[in-house]
Amino acid sequence: LATGINGCINVLATVPAILYVDDWGRRPVLIIGGMIMSFAMLTIGSVMGIHGYTVFNSTTEVTEVIISNQTASYTIIVLVYLFVAVFAASWGPTTWLYCTEIFPLSMRAKGASLTTAAIWVTNCLVSFLVPVLLERITYGTYLIFGSLCFIMAVLVYFFYPETKGRSLEEMDLVFSNSVLVDSVRQRQKRIIDKKKQFQPQIQMFGKYRVERF
Repeated sequence: LATGINGCINVLATVPAILYVDDWGRRPVLIIGGMIMSFAMLTIGSVMGIHGYTVFNSTTEVTEVIISNQTASYTIIVLVYLFVAVFAASWGPTTWLYCTEIFPLSMRAKGASLTTAAIWVTNCLVSFLVPVLLERITYGTYLIFGSLCFIMAVLVYFFYPETKGRSLEEMDLVFSNSVLVDSVRQRQKRIIDKKKQFQPQIQMFGKYRVERF
């Protein structure tokens, strides 16, 4: 039942992002989403730390957190679904969209490939690390991820430009001061200059055509 509810919330919460992300803008969605997710994770970790105690389940051989306070239990459940809903409406879809928009034409293919690979590698690492973290530090896992969500929101606020309403060609202007883009441009300029350097100079001697390098 819990998995079914989680799936329904995930799907339904994605709909507003699809319909309104072009009106809201990428930055507000990512910043607000990151802050709410941070609040949810930090609160879950705090409630579990205050009202919970750990018990080793000999049957499953897993350390479990038992929460005897019913209000605390319901609070955690609500916050978990809040996190799922906010992620589905913000970082879930917007990350994929943003990664395809931020790169200038000169490096779009490589950039999109790299970010896609990074997303899936990160997903893989999270799926392996979370069970270990829950086993070792229990509620501390939520505090870690809550802190990371807050850091993500701060990074977006200070370093991520808005791509709403911009054409793909305008990304060169958006990142005109980027060291990475400048490096790519300089490399391309060197390649062009090198090609010009080795282009043959054609001279005609009567009916003979001579190419000099």
